[in-house]
Amino acid sequence: MPVLLPYIDDVDATDSVHGLTPLASVIEGTELRWKFSLAPARLEILQWLISCKASVNGTPQCRPIDIAAQAGNPEIVEMLLAHKADLSPVDGSPSPMLMACERGHEEVARLLLTAKAATDYESDDDTCLGTAASGGHTAIAAMLLQFKADARLVDKHGCSALLSAAQYGRLPIVLLLLERNADVNVYDADGDSALSCASEFASSAEHLKIIDVLLQHKADPTHANNDGVTALDGAQQRNLTEAVKILEAAMSGPGTGPAE
Repeated sequence: MPVLLPYIDDVDATDSVHGLTPLASVIEGTELRWKFSLAPARLEILQWLISCKASVNGTPQCRPIDIAAQAGNPEIVEMLLAHKADLSPVDGSPSPMLMACERGHEEVARLLLTAKAATDYESDDDTCLGTAASGGHTAIAAMLLQFKADARLVDKHGCSALLSAAQYGRLPIVLLLLERNADVNVYDADGDSALSCASEFASSAEHLKIIDVLLQHKADPTHANNDGVTALDGAQQRNLTEAVKILEAAMSGPGTGPAE
């Protein structure tokens, strides 16, 4: 049994600074007023606390599963899941799955998905797939799609994973999403599309390839956002010569406009 200094008679007590339980404190790797001898015995300490009936769900503001997912510790995540840790999000906060997507923790994401974590959860700011897309975490995006994440889902701002992938130049994820029938002509709250997002940052070769791919998939080059700016206008304003050439060719080509 690990040595606990001082002795704790309430395994679910919370500290007065952050509201951490001893279990959450060990996972976070802090000491605070729980003077644990951490060393390589952290898993043993966690097992001991759980055997003493410590709650694996901690407090809503400091849940052990959230801390472990954010830190990217698959051993601890697996232990918590084995003891039925709650994967439900709390009050619009990021879920453990969304945290793993944000940090690019592939093994943690795999464990959470296997444990039936929600793939289409929306936090106040993003979706799991949108988070993986913007971060360029291709393997996680592929996992989410394999576990039936909705490629057409938008967040509370109307932004889809395809818009995020296009904006950040994530070509492999753009291709993955298009394979899963992502809507190429969905618009966010500002009226921007994946094409306009890619065109705005089209100083890289990846962005230029994305523009070309989106046009091949019938992205509408004539669409203007809420300010009346088209993808071509945006590229011209930023003097993005190569993007302008591609978009001008698309605008002058036959059948210009959204697919019927």
